[in-house]
Amino acid sequence: MIITATGWLNKGTNLKGAFPSEVNALKYFINVQQWSKEEKIDMRFFLMFDEFWKVGADGDDGIYWSI
Repeated sequence: MIITATGWLNKGTNLKGAFPSEVNALKYFINVQQWSKEEKIDMRFFLMFDEFWKVGADGDDGIYWSI
């Protein structure tokens, strides 16, 4: 299995029950780590900061995918 990108908004607009916050982004990070360990799937994290240059391609929320 290959997951090319994953994350949770730390700021921005709510989307269908997904609420952006630093706490929820951290919970997501921990849960995906636990899941990958249980399923024996290697994961590598390569980005741990907001990307303000993405606002054009991904809209205002796209810059806040911190992990």
